[in-house]
Amino acid sequence: MRKYMRRASVLIAAIVFLTNAQLAFTCSTFTLMKDNHFVYGRNLDWYVDSGMICVNQRHMVKKAFILPRETASKSDGLEWTSKYGSVTFNGVGREFPYGGMNEVGLVVDVMWLDKTQYPKTDSRKEIGVLQWGQYLLDTCATVDEVLASFKKARISEDEVAPVHYLIADKDGNTLVVDFLNGEAKTYTGKTLPHAVLTNSPYRQSIRYAKGFKGLGGDKPIRRSDGSLDRFVRVSNAVKKSASKDIDIVQYSFGILHDVNAGYELNRHSTVLSAVYDITNLSIYFRTNSNRNIRIINVEELDFSNGKPMRVWNILNDMDGDITKKSIAYSKEMNRQTIVKQITNSGVMNRVGDMRRMIDYFSVYPEKGTRPAP
Repeated sequence: MRKYMRRASVLIAAIVFLTNAQLAFTCSTFTLMKDNHFVYGRNLDWYVDSGMICVNQRHMVKKAFILPRETASKSDGLEWTSKYGSVTFNGVGREFPYGGMNEVGLVVDVMWLDKTQYPKTDSRKEIGVLQWGQYLLDTCATVDEVLASFKKARISEDEVAPVHYLIADKDGNTLVVDFLNGEAKTYTGKTLPHAVLTNSPYRQSIRYAKGFKGLGGDKPIRRSDGSLDRFVRVSNAVKKSASKDIDIVQYSFGILHDVNAGYELNRHSTVLSAVYDITNLSIYFRTNSNRNIRIINVEELDFSNGKPMRVWNILNDMDGDITKKSIAYSKEMNRQTIVKQITNSGVMNRVGDMRRMIDYFSVYPEKGTRPAP
């Protein structure tokens, strides 16, 4: 069972984004401010473009999903009540998003970082890597509140999938969180000269970028798909936006296309590109199988927990504003989403045969969440 427990932990976070020398996994995120208009762009690179977009409700009591262990846990799982509603992209089932935005404009997304080392067990309650993102969307409105939350919760040291986070709020603040040597390394304000994150530690990325034209050096910018070179290209494009007359959302999609991983499914490719319009509380996205841009207006959604939960199938063939075209969530749909991910040949080649873990993920939303009294 321990083998499957560890593989399950890998899958939950590996759905996010991977990078390794053999398979050249890539991902890029950034924030961009122009004329008081603030947006966040991200690419999701993976094998499967199926999934759900979930309307997560306010006032839900939740218990952190902790994988079954052969020995008793050293720490209890975190329990919380959602203060804010959110919209999230979920590839491995409900409550395990790889990114999203809440109703007050906080955006959280994750990416792979090989050098990650999570904190050791201490007095704080523990939570998994993807569910930590949902916890932040549920409970935080600002980057400052995210930073304060570190005192209450920590990502479980049992997590074997190494990720880091780019987080932004409606006040125009951006935060990078790396977990290195068992500590959270955070960068924001003056310590965040480039609001960009790829698959390298942030400090290493900014040091590398200083050598290139437009960013402090004289080296020509390279077209490599490597993490550091993508960081340079995106940082340069964000900087150049200040002197251009642009549609900020369209320009952001252009940046994402420049650093895409290709569009051939059943291999590592860019399966999702999203631009969160934080200022206007809207989400624009396109997928590998449907290149039409779809729009969700977060302000028009009902996040109250007295009604059935709503979702969109990320593979729908619609375009334009789909805010009012959601469908009712069902346990069957959630299970189908999980099965499609776990049984995909590319995923199985990467993380192994995970079919024994399908039931654990499938039943969690009903066992681990409930409406607040």
